[in-house]
Amino acid sequence: MIAAMSPTCLIFSLSYTAHHANYCAITNKPSFQLGSSLGLKCLSQLTTWAYCAADATDQTTCCSRRGVTSECLSFCKGDVPTCDTQSILNYQPCTQHMAAIVQCQKEGLGPKPKYDPNWSSVCEWEGK
Repeated sequence: MIAAMSPTCLIFSLSYTAHHANYCAITNKPSFQLGSSLGLKCLSQLTTWAYCAADATDQTTCCSRRGVTSECLSFCKGDVPTCDTQSILNYQPCTQHMAAIVQCQKEGLGPKPKYDPNWSSVCEWEGK
């Protein structure tokens, strides 16, 4: 199954863990560090991470049951709707829900990937 994954989603394959997801979902970065190069690198992967982790499934029901707040449910369906840094910083409170989000996404994974292999995140900081 992993061999069939696109390069975009390969790094977010079934072997990802809540720790790795939290790392690039800015949990370990205080707000004053989010503007640093490492903070921006993690932020720049947020849209891709959310899309790949959800694997084209909507896990909002599971996330709601696990206490994920409504403003963070976009992560549960892989739809982080923005690439601009300021808007992404608004998701910082969602980091407290990453373990629940990742657990729901893992539970929703099927035997074959469902993502669109032609999808890509296009953010201005990625130079695209």
